[in-house]
Amino acid sequence: MRRRVLPWITTLSIAATLAACGGETATPLGDSGVPDGTDAGVETDGGGITVGEITLSTTQVDFGKVVIGTSLERTVVVTNPQDHAVKVAFGALSGPDAATFTLSFDVPLDGNAVTLEAGTQATLTFAFSPEAAQRYVATLALDSCQGACPASIGLVAEGVLSGLVCPTSLDLGVANPGNCVDLPFACENQGNATESLINVSIADDPGGVFSVLINNDGSAAPGETLDFVTSFCPDANQAFTGTAVVVAGPGSEVVEQRVALTGRGGGPNVDCAPASLDLGVTGLGRALVGAVICTNTGVEEAQLGAALVAGGAFAVTSSASLSLAPGASTAVQVTFTPAALGVAQGTLRITSNDPDTPTVDVQVQAEAVDLLPCEVTAEPGTVDFGAVSLGDRRSLSVALANRGPTDCVVAAFVDNTAAPISVQLPTAPQTIAPGASLTFDVTFAPATGGAATASIAVTFLNPGSTDLVVDIQGEGATPPVTVEPYPVDFGGVAVGCASPETRSITIRRTAPGPGVVTQVELITSATTAFSLNPGPLPNTLSFLETMQVELTFTPPAVGTYSALIRIVSNNGPAVVVPVSAVGQPTSSRTDTVSMARPPVDVLFVVDDSGSMAAAQAALGQAIPDFVAAFANRGVDFQIGVVTTDMTDPAKSGRLQGTPTFVTPATPDLLDDLSGRLQPGTTGSGTEQGIRAAASAVTPPLSITANSGFLRPDADLAVVWLTDEDDSSLGGTTIPDYLAALRSATGNGALRLAAIAGPAPGGCVGPYGTAQAGTRYAALVGSTPGGLLLSYCDDMLGNLLRVSAALFGEDAVTLSAQPAIPTLVVTVNGAAVPRVDAQGNANWAYSLATNQVTFAAPLPQGATVSVTYDAFCLSATCGDGVQDPNELCDDMNAANDDACINCVTAACGDAFVQTGVEECDDGNADQTDACLASCVAATCGDGFLQAGVEECDDGNTVGGDGCPATCRYYAMAGLASAPFTELANGTPITFTGGGNNPNDDGAAQVVLPFGFSFFGAPATSTVTVSPNGYLSFDPPVTAQQSAANAAIPSASAPNALMAAWWEDLLVDPNIQGGSEVSWTVQGAAPARVAIVQWRDVRVANHTTNRHRRFTFQIALEEGTGVIRLAYGTTETAFTAPTQTSASAGIEDATGALGYEALGCSPTCTGPARSAQNPNGFPEQSEVVFTP
Repeated sequence: MRRRVLPWITTLSIAATLAACGGETATPLGDSGVPDGTDAGVETDGGGITVGEITLSTTQVDFGKVVIGTSLERTVVVTNPQDHAVKVAFGALSGPDAATFTLSFDVPLDGNAVTLEAGTQATLTFAFSPEAAQRYVATLALDSCQGACPASIGLVAEGVLSGLVCPTSLDLGVANPGNCVDLPFACENQGNATESLINVSIADDPGGVFSVLINNDGSAAPGETLDFVTSFCPDANQAFTGTAVVVAGPGSEVVEQRVALTGRGGGPNVDCAPASLDLGVTGLGRALVGAVICTNTGVEEAQLGAALVAGGAFAVTSSASLSLAPGASTAVQVTFTPAALGVAQGTLRITSNDPDTPTVDVQVQAEAVDLLPCEVTAEPGTVDFGAVSLGDRRSLSVALANRGPTDCVVAAFVDNTAAPISVQLPTAPQTIAPGASLTFDVTFAPATGGAATASIAVTFLNPGSTDLVVDIQGEGATPPVTVEPYPVDFGGVAVGCASPETRSITIRRTAPGPGVVTQVELITSATTAFSLNPGPLPNTLSFLETMQVELTFTPPAVGTYSALIRIVSNNGPAVVVPVSAVGQPTSSRTDTVSMARPPVDVLFVVDDSGSMAAAQAALGQAIPDFVAAFANRGVDFQIGVVTTDMTDPAKSGRLQGTPTFVTPATPDLLDDLSGRLQPGTTGSGTEQGIRAAASAVTPPLSITANSGFLRPDADLAVVWLTDEDDSSLGGTTIPDYLAALRSATGNGALRLAAIAGPAPGGCVGPYGTAQAGTRYAALVGSTPGGLLLSYCDDMLGNLLRVSAALFGEDAVTLSAQPAIPTLVVTVNGAAVPRVDAQGNANWAYSLATNQVTFAAPLPQGATVSVTYDAFCLSATCGDGVQDPNELCDDMNAANDDACINCVTAACGDAFVQTGVEECDDGNADQTDACLASCVAATCGDGFLQAGVEECDDGNTVGGDGCPATCRYYAMAGLASAPFTELANGTPITFTGGGNNPNDDGAAQVVLPFGFSFFGAPATSTVTVSPNGYLSFDPPVTAQQSAANAAIPSASAPNALMAAWWEDLLVDPNIQGGSEVSWTVQGAAPARVAIVQWRDVRVANHTTNRHRRFTFQIALEEGTGVIRLAYGTTETAFTAPTQTSASAGIEDATGALGYEALGCSPTCTGPARSAQNPNGFPEQSEVVFTP
């Protein structure tokens, strides 16, 4: 069929007006672009429109949205319903857009007309192809009555880049911050071409609370949609806006569509827990009650409803609907009332106006069983904390023990506690099996003084069972005594042992002044299990004095046991100590310890008054070993230093140094810290050490100048070094200072140590004289594990004791005495043999301390387990029959064979096994006479035997720094010997020393032979001091030279040989003059260098009134002998009071030495006699022989 194509007009909409014959009223097309004033025709029953003699399928053709560059066709059917032929004439397309349309016919044209036979039809096909994005209109005129009935067909179309249509805005409603809501939307393809998604994204959303994802394949044919899901996740309670940007198109041309997004963070937020509720077990006729706790964590009021949608035995017994304000909680209570035995289940549905979770389903379950009466006791029946210091915290465990033969079911706990008493209760119901226990902890943490009481009620589901009430009491007050250990824990003890477990308990008086312990009472229901021996009472204790009580435990049966020890004094509140123990069927047990050591912030408080130079120097020298104790164990530490001076604004609790504290990352850590710990001796003589510590760790300094030193999860350790008692001003009490220090610890523990003078009389030692530190003793004695260390003990030893208290020793304290052969040790799950392949000890057991001690530091976080059979002396031990609690039974009581007390003999059991062990002292101490391997200590074994050896390098070869005898010198004590003055000695000229070199100056002479000093070659240059000593070290300051110290002493001078060391003066103006000279006598290889002090006087005396001394020091070539020789002492007129002197030798470190006269540093000036045993020893000598 031939198709003729006519020019056409593209329009945005098409309308046709056909003038119907008969003069019907015309229908105006308005702004459609089709001319008005023609008749619209009459619609026929067949759906067409009659105009004149023909029928048109439509008079308005709408192409809709057509993508530029594509074409779309629409058709109009012309029908001749007449019984004769009709000629239809077509006019030209009209309108401004006619050229965009085309028309074709499916019948031949006769000019501009078509003749339709009766009952036939013709199809007009209009085609539209847009060139721009705009609206197009056109009109086609026609007539079927030879001009008598003109009509028209209107054409409308829209040219578009894309036919995709998206919503202009989207409101996602309300969501809780932290939650999300999703909302789908669709973009419809209203065009004529398939649309493909290029990208979808979110814009204008700085907070990132909106997101969008495509929800189909990203392609939409005409009439289909691109489907999206938008999420709204607010992070605050406020309104949010954003834009979803959809980029899509039918081809290379793409169009961006923007959808405005709105949402609001807020509304109610209902959280309910638990997700499932098990009410437990009950008996028939006894209801169980449980609850789901719902909390409104949102910002607007919530409306709640609750109903059971399944489970006929359950019922909601709280209000079925309620309002819940923001922050409020409510219990949705469910009651189970069983009508039959067995397990019942149901579903609790909680509804709310929570915008993102409007419905929560909780599965509920309970069981009805046939319960019998049961017997439960509370141990202890009454919880008595006694006196607890303000700011301290004590916890006790309560055990609900089932002593009967049937299960006992706890129905509920009723908590009647309030601050300062709190409790951690188990959930109810709980089933306690026969012989088992259910425990919970009660805590007392008084912030103010006074008594506090509370109670816990326990009800049971078993019919006929008696409910329990556990009364709780405590008093916030400073206890007059402290107790070690606290609490007392026996651990597991085998039933049937003839030997009871025994614990020794130390009671220490910590309140100032004397007090009388009037009563030590054992409170327990297990009267056959525990036995207490309090010793003689009443017992008067002075300040810091101790007494011992003995507690034994012999379990009559398997089970858990507890008790309280109540200690009553005449002048203070009672102190209560909890006791726990377990009776178990066998003696096998495992003790597990984690070496996870918390970070620690260490505050040193150093006395910087005028008498502290020697102690500060010793502290600085000991620091490497102290820091190594941290590093070897992987402990994260911070160390800060303050002084006792609270008068200098630059000190006064301010951390000294820059930066204000050191850490493992501090450059030159050891030198830096050593310097900080020696702050000098110009500080105030009013030592306020406790106040300085409290000021350093509390506001304002803790949050300003000292900020960053305290960490919330770190332990706080305070270490004082002082030779005076605390003189903190302001009237603050020791308990107040203790509370201030505790407040600074955050989540960590508080540990206190004071290196001070011991009570009551102080001490005299290598660093000088120390007064009794009674206030420090009261402070550290009030804290668990507090250390009061003697100022006069070795500084390194003191610091190592501090580190052991901070980190715990590399040891595991066992919960019971072991049968030693059964010990098995593992570290992080790997077995560790007692000795390695070379025979070196990896660990050793000490009977004295009941510890397994490791030879090397254990790594941070290591888990150590010790498995063993506890020693149990069977009642039948010695009958020759080995029962389950015996490792052997040899029918004798001998303690030197292979079976001792029915336990296989082993090293460390304190019994020497004949022919196997050389010794056995029951400990792992490698410094005593019996090594941990049960071999007698000898020189050359590589272990330094305290008090016997001065070195031990693992061999008996001399000349390698440690003599073959393991001692550097044999000292021949003071003996009478004639004194021969030097006649021709070379005078020594002194320099330095301030205004008068002959007072505190120094000179140096050079030995013409080599000399060995403390096992090592010494320098040939010898420093000579007018103050009565020689040294292989360079000259020291005038102050150090004049201030004689104890021997040995870490303070300078070191590498010292002193005959009469005090502040002396070479005074040429006294009668006969005074002089220091030296000479070398004899011939090689047996020469002797002699230095002589002749008639040197005490420096603070005068030329006319003084005491003077003559003495020598001789050094022998070859033998290395050192000889101190004493001549005479004389008085010119009446001598003033004389200062004290020191005599002896010490090594280069000041750690090892020999005191010569038995009186250093307080030897006095007059000649030694029965009346003056510490005097100058005329015509005598002391000889040191290597």
